[in-house]
Amino acid sequence: MTEPRKRQPSRKELPGAPWEALVVEILTDRPRLDGAACAGRAELFDPAEDDEHPDSVSFRHLAAQKVCLYACPVLDECRAWAETEKPRGAVLGGLIPKSTRLTARGDAA
Repeated sequence: MTEPRKRQPSRKELPGAPWEALVVEILTDRPRLDGAACAGRAELFDPAEDDEHPDSVSFRHLAAQKVCLYACPVLDECRAWAETEKPRGAVLGGLIPKSTRLTARGDAA
């Protein structure tokens, strides 16, 4: 069972240079997903670029979802974390953002 989330310290409370504090803030309370199938494949999971065609985004995100659903040994832990994070346009835990899902006609939803 996962522990309840603890309050994250503000950047002002963290020791070191500002960039060190930012890295600590980003990595605090993130699950360790050792063996995750997405490791090294960020380009599939990332949100859409400003100039990226919607079909390209949908293709990438479907490929990312397949990596999660068919190859990831830590899918359950990742999905539990993703549901608390509300990702903005990125695929996490096999969950495709609504904005990049295809309809039956192939149009973005």
